[in-house]
Amino acid sequence: QTEEYQPPVAVDGKVPRNEYGNVYLFKPCMLPIGCVHLHVPNLHRVARKLNIDCVPAVTGFDFHCGFSHPVTDGYVACEEFQDVLLDAWNIEQAELEKKEQEKREKRVFGNWKLLIKGLLIRERLKQRYGTKDEAPGSALEGGAGFSSDEEQPSSETPAQDATASSP
Repeated sequence: QTEEYQPPVAVDGKVPRNEYGNVYLFKPCMLPIGCVHLHVPNLHRVARKLNIDCVPAVTGFDFHCGFSHPVTDGYVACEEFQDVLLDAWNIEQAELEKKEQEKREKRVFGNWKLLIKGLLIRERLKQRYGTKDEAPGSALEGGAGFSSDEEQPSSETPAQDATASSP
């Protein structure tokens, strides 16, 4: 007969690990006593900043490319640090989101700045090298200079009859 698996006990805030520095958690009963399984991404970074022991949870193995690779799902930490870790993780996520928003806004303002500079250069070139019969600044009035103006019918009179005009 086989006997039930007895998970190790967490002592002094240290999570028991295997020889690879992970915790095997193939079933919920394999969770070490005094520990909790947290399904939060990148929790190890927050735990390292706070000097809290946090270990990846290996929930299975994936077989591809001729080898087996461990599949990790979340982290295992001691129960007494659960609230501290989750609060710190939420604060960290809020800061990351704020940095992403600032980065996005900086890119948007840079794009607008580039567009405005291009339009100013274009207008300056039109004023400097535009045709002589146009008054300066009249290029933007009335929509002159756009491709839709070129498609309008010309004011010249077309030939009355193509066969009659040929010799």
